[in-house]
Amino acid sequence: MNLKKKKKPRGRQVLPLRLFLYVLLLSSVFTLVSLVCQLWYSYRKDIAEIENSFQFIETSYIPSVINSLYEVNDEQLKLLIAGIIKIQDIAYVEILEKSGQKEYSLKQGDPGTKNNMVKTFDLTHATSYQSSLNLGTMTVVASFKGVYQRLWNNARVIFISSAIQIFLLGFFIFIVIQYLITRHLSEIARHTEAITMETLDSPLMLRRIDSNSESIDELDQVVNSINDLKQRLLRDIREREAAEVARRKSEEKFRLLFQASVDGILMADVESKSIVEANESACRLFGYSKQELLTLTVSDIHPEESLPNVLSEFKAQAEGKKSLASDIPCLRKDQTIFYADFNTNKINIDGKEINFGIVRDVTQRMHAESSLKVALGEAQLREKEISALLEASQIIPQSKTFEMAARGIFDICTHLIGAKSGYVALLSEDGCENEVLFLEAGGLPCDVNPELPMPIRGLRGEAYKTMQVAYDNDFASSQWADFMPKGHVLLENVLFAPLNVNERAVGLIGIANKPGGFTEQDAKIAMAFGDLAAVALTYVTYQEKLRDSEEKYRSIMEAMDDATAICSSDYRVEYMNPAMVKRVGRDCTGDMCFNSIHGLDAPCSWCDHQRVMNGGMTKLEITSPLDNKDYHVSSSPIFHPDGTVSKLTVFHDITEIKSMETRLRQAQKMEAIGNLAGGIAHDFNNILFPIVGMSEMMMEDLPESSPEKQYAQEIFKAGQRGGDLVKQILAFSRQTDHKMIPVKIQSVLKEALKLCRSSIPSDIKINQRIQEDCGLVNADSTQFHQVVMNLVTNAYHAVEKNSGEISVSFKELVLGPGDLSDSLLEPGPYALLTVSDTGSGIDPIVKDKIFEPYFTTKAQGKGTGLGLATVYGIIREHHGDIKVYSELGKGSTFNVYLPLVDKSLRLDGMNEKSAIGTGSERILLVDDEQVIVNLEKTILERLGYQVDSFTSSVDALVSFRSDPDAYDIVITDMTMPQMTGDLFSKELREISADIPIIVCTGFSERISKDMLQSLKIDGLLMKPVIKSDLARMVRDTIDAQKISE
Repeated sequence: MNLKKKKKPRGRQVLPLRLFLYVLLLSSVFTLVSLVCQLWYSYRKDIAEIENSFQFIETSYIPSVINSLYEVNDEQLKLLIAGIIKIQDIAYVEILEKSGQKEYSLKQGDPGTKNNMVKTFDLTHATSYQSSLNLGTMTVVASFKGVYQRLWNNARVIFISSAIQIFLLGFFIFIVIQYLITRHLSEIARHTEAITMETLDSPLMLRRIDSNSESIDELDQVVNSINDLKQRLLRDIREREAAEVARRKSEEKFRLLFQASVDGILMADVESKSIVEANESACRLFGYSKQELLTLTVSDIHPEESLPNVLSEFKAQAEGKKSLASDIPCLRKDQTIFYADFNTNKINIDGKEINFGIVRDVTQRMHAESSLKVALGEAQLREKEISALLEASQIIPQSKTFEMAARGIFDICTHLIGAKSGYVALLSEDGCENEVLFLEAGGLPCDVNPELPMPIRGLRGEAYKTMQVAYDNDFASSQWADFMPKGHVLLENVLFAPLNVNERAVGLIGIANKPGGFTEQDAKIAMAFGDLAAVALTYVTYQEKLRDSEEKYRSIMEAMDDATAICSSDYRVEYMNPAMVKRVGRDCTGDMCFNSIHGLDAPCSWCDHQRVMNGGMTKLEITSPLDNKDYHVSSSPIFHPDGTVSKLTVFHDITEIKSMETRLRQAQKMEAIGNLAGGIAHDFNNILFPIVGMSEMMMEDLPESSPEKQYAQEIFKAGQRGGDLVKQILAFSRQTDHKMIPVKIQSVLKEALKLCRSSIPSDIKINQRIQEDCGLVNADSTQFHQVVMNLVTNAYHAVEKNSGEISVSFKELVLGPGDLSDSLLEPGPYALLTVSDTGSGIDPIVKDKIFEPYFTTKAQGKGTGLGLATVYGIIREHHGDIKVYSELGKGSTFNVYLPLVDKSLRLDGMNEKSAIGTGSERILLVDDEQVIVNLEKTILERLGYQVDSFTSSVDALVSFRSDPDAYDIVITDMTMPQMTGDLFSKELREISADIPIIVCTGFSERISKDMLQSLKIDGLLMKPVIKSDLARMVRDTIDAQKISE
């Protein structure tokens, strides 16, 4: 116990001492090593200096030595040698000279026997006639004595100083190590001795004063490493435990997979080739139990005759040259053989090389492959047959006659089958004989006329009857051989294939003399070629019909009025019918369609060529640049037998139809304008009525000398002109009927010119020459007003650019027979209206078209093309005529001829005003406009009538229904809210059938002749109404009612 107690403290103090001694020892060793290194460095430095001296001698002295030796200057040589001897560490110099047969040397110094360094220099002198001359050698010896002396002196100084330093440093290190390291190492040792599985979680901590908690020194690293090591040990132990559990699970999983694998698994030792492991599938595959299989070798499970190949494959798999060995014969326990694929890899188990192989039974696959090879052979035969059929089928479209096609098909068929003789025949019309197209003897002698009858009997008859192939491989000994005509080729065997068309045999392919006889496959081939020949027969027949059809359709196209063309895919014209040739002026076959048909240099922008080439059909409307006509163009593809496509295009001229459509659209626009005009007329007349009526009453109330009366007259005239303007609008839109009455045209002409003057710029002069005593014309004033307006407006458009003049004249003249050569007028008196201008004139080319509807030479938006056409229509309606005269650059003149009314006709009272009627009767007045109601009421009351006025037709009806006998006459508007004038009149007639009714309206589409008659309307007044017309209508209507009673 005491001994143990003494050892413990000694052990705690030994480590610092040992560290001190180790430090001294290591420091001494390091010092010695350092000393040796320094001495070695000095030694190498001195050796380098000697080598540098040798280099210096070679560069500085050798050339002089060579020259002196060559010149045989011994004195100079001695001086040079003396100079070399003075170099540090050079102890000996010797020059050995060779000159012819004589040899001599010069030397200086003591070469010594050891610790020397020798350098020999060749002394060679270059000459002009010889490449070089060897004069001898110079040997220089350097002694190491000086080198060693210098090394010894340095070693003593370094050793003494280093020993002192080492001792002091070792003592200091001893103290530092004792405090900083040793005591902590003891603590670490105690801690590590106490480590167990239970203490692995307890960290090691040293009792140290941390000067800087952020810095980590080596002891901290050791402590951290120990703690990390403990954690890693703990983690590794746990991971090993988990890995062990996983390994056991993996082994169990592998064992289950190994045993459950559908494929057999064998493991065999590479060296001994003995089977070391096998799964259940392998045992079943080979028919052994596992114990039995593990006692066998590789050679025991394969047939003996295949062992060399099996062992070679086994070796190759073991060497890694291959992994899969296919179709290996295997031997079961019952000695039956099967074939398997061995997919093998070499593995290492417990130091042994093992071939790990998966065995898969491929016996069925090999049988399938064998069957596949047989099928492949059959497929190749079928391919040959199909190729022959394809070749024969390509003959059909190239043949113009069935005989040509049949010959080609027959040759290919006999070549494929291997027969030599035969024929092709068609059934006669009566169905009793074969009609032979050709006969092939196959090189055998045959002297038979093909025209001889060939009755339908025997195998031929059977083939015709059953529509199937019939053959006989022993025909020569059959009864039918006796029926062969004399000279016929000898037939060993025969085969007949029918040509079936529409479920009827119409011919035969006869084949004979095949070496070895015919087979069922030959029968199938012949049947296929028979069907092909039937197709050829049908094709040729259809081709003949097609040619007839093409000729028929060509005749149809030749007779078509529509221009028609056929173009190829590259835009070239293939055909033009006569209508197209006539349109373009020549036959353009072979030219580009866009150039010949439309006069363009590139495909048309609207062209649908590609769509038609892709099989589409198109229809579109175009305007051809060639003739500026409109066409309806329909295009469709033509598919040719060679696969190419052409485009058939039909051009139907729709220029006239398009023109009519334009006229229809314009007429619809005019109709819309007319409807608008009707609405405007109603509202405008309602506005004008108060103006006209009130101005008329003002004229009555004002004295003649009053200037206001003149103002009222002007207002009255303006209102009447406004009313006339509305009538013109309605006439233009065909909303009013035209009344042809004798009219003094001068007043209408002056009114129209006055209106034109207000709308034409003042810089354009309008000259008027009007004959005042011209007779009357049977005309409609409104229409004649329109004629003047249109002609003057047309003249204005001709002179508006150059501010020219317009001249209008009106006079009476008599036309004789000589004046009517180009007119439909009758001889007699006429009124002549002339409108002329100083414009640019009318082009003679378009002069004959100016009266056509919608024809205009004005810019877009300047004219409708209806002005002159309307003028012409009105003049013809008035039984007159219009002529035009024009010169380019001088202007145009329009002459209008209208027949005059017979002068003997008296128009009494035409300009006289009848007396204004008055009365005292009671009037029911209805109008939705309050101003108009007030005006009409005032006018009527001034005439002496009693007036009950209403602005509501419903209220007026209530008043009338309450006392129908109180009213003598009803005046109503037509267009009113709640109840229109016609409905109001109908209600009145139901209450009182005899009550007189006058309709006073601005305009209404509801008014018609039938409506007025059905409602028994007694009078119709159109606003604006003047007082005299209103008074006369009311008085006449009341008086007519009283007379009828």
